[in-house]
Amino acid sequence: MNNQNLPRWGALVATLALMTAPDSFHGQCRAQSIAPEFVGAYTLTDLGPVAGVPTPYGGLAVDPANPDVLLLGGSANNTGGAIYSVPVIRNAENHIISFGTPTLRSTAPNIDGGLFITAEGLIVYAGYPINTIGQILPGSTVPDRITSMSPLNVPSSLGAVTIVPSGFPGAGRWKTASYNGGGWSDLPATGPDAQGLYTFGTATLVPGSNLSGPEGITYVPRCSPLIPGPAVMVAEYSAGRIAVLDVNASGDPIWATKRILVQSLSGAEGAAIDPLTGDFLFSTFGTSNRIWRVSGFAAFRCVADVIGSGGTSCDQTVDGDDFIAFINSFSIGDATVDPTADLVGGGPTGSDPDGTIDGSDFIAFINAFAAGC
Repeated sequence: MNNQNLPRWGALVATLALMTAPDSFHGQCRAQSIAPEFVGAYTLTDLGPVAGVPTPYGGLAVDPANPDVLLLGGSANNTGGAIYSVPVIRNAENHIISFGTPTLRSTAPNIDGGLFITAEGLIVYAGYPINTIGQILPGSTVPDRITSMSPLNVPSSLGAVTIVPSGFPGAGRWKTASYNGGGWSDLPATGPDAQGLYTFGTATLVPGSNLSGPEGITYVPRCSPLIPGPAVMVAEYSAGRIAVLDVNASGDPIWATKRILVQSLSGAEGAAIDPLTGDFLFSTFGTSNRIWRVSGFAAFRCVADVIGSGGTSCDQTVDGDDFIAFINSFSIGDATVDPTADLVGGGPTGSDPDGTIDGSDFIAFINAFAAGC
């Protein structure tokens, strides 16, 4: 049965119907797992439910200003939806292993799989099935602005929204994914304004999408095993999986590159990266309502690893090829011609190119090269 165009609760009913199918059908199903292509490089861990957050779960995000706090959507898709602050408990390697007692952060009507926090601390979430984007300022306990996406050419109803992070092609551009029909859109945005909020323009639908009920979207930490180039991860609710797709110069998925990272899921929903470890976190909606962790991603990008085999941006090896590539790019001195030497900017070292090649890039490269990363 294709549930892609059904309302969310319709898809859930279909899932429940499958769960009550004869045992002969159950024998054909596989438990959630890392897909064969990525086994050995990545591990999947069930972190369980978060006691005190009402189900079904929506999106999730790690607070960049306080990585020991997870934001999680509760009562997702309902008018009573809300966002909860959840303390996280980490092990000696900094991986999240369990959760503390949640507190209400803000109301968030109809929150869905899209949830993230900007560098300024603004909380942004997608609203389903009403096709909205909500914005919550730091300190607010209700949305400060809710914008309807239907007049802006975003197919109804979007399930996720995010900003392409610094260090990726298309950095700073807003992207949406629509649950119904699987549409992916590039969304013009201006801001933050004097209030700290964003205003949106008319979206452009990226043609050819092969996404099945897309929900949470997040970009893959650079230089991660088996994913050397810039890529995005998408929680595909209808297909029950997490997909990985390379991205183009605008930060949009290249559809032909789609691969499956996690398979046989029920209700794949939110998506986020833990900045301390590079771990990928995702939530599930419906009958499971749990948080999952995928470990194995790069925790940081070594700034001296500027080139790799086949022209990839990194190969997790720092050698003479990196040195030559950097010097050649630095000699050109123009990031629009060759951005290889544009390593650092206003953000954390190695994660924030600023469009300018200067002495800061040179120092960052030499220090990292000497240390061998």
